Amino acid sequence: MGFDPFNEPTPSWDGVAEALYEITEGHFESTQLAPLYSRIQEKYLAASKDNVMWFEPGEFPDTMPIGPEGVIFSAGFKKPPGGEIGSPNHVFNDHTYCCQLNPKICSANGEPGPEDA
Repeated sequence: MGFDPFNEPTPSWDGVAEALYEITEGHFESTQLAPLYSRIQEKYLAASKDNVMWFEPGEFPDTMPIGPEGVIFSAGFKKPPGGEIGSPNHVFNDHTYCCQLNPKICSANGEPGPEDA
């Protein structure tokens, strides 16, 4: 069990130049999400050393339908925000929508089919 402070975070912008900057692979996570999650994790751990934070990267861009198989972008975190690799107080909670990447890998209900395992 744990806390997920921010479900499917998405960067915001005020123009085309800022949008291109924000959607650069890993930028949103490293410059905005990681510091925010670190501050949140401090509060979680101050309340209880056993608290676990589920953190996730920005929802966009996570995948792009480029080429025959598509491209999956890096999550942008070098380590768990407010922790270190192997931290028992962090869970990486990734939301990647593979059906947006390549609709051919999804079944009729939108889930990857058994043939794709």
